[in-house]
Amino acid sequence: MSAVSLALGVVFGALPFVSGMADYDVIHRGLLLQEGQLYRMMIAVVGIAPPLLVLLRRRG
Repeated sequence: MSAVSLALGVVFGALPFVSGMADYDVIHRGLLLQEGQLYRMMIAVVGIAPPLLVLLRRRG
């Protein structure tokens, strides 16, 4: 595993905690469709991950 992959994994793993997505109440309200913050975060990650994966593959 390269250092870049490890760093990106740590960043993506820490984002939910830093942004408050790991809070029980946020998850509960999101699952009840009372709040869209959880889904906006998921959409952002899905939009960011593919270009980063392409860059990592090009680096070898």
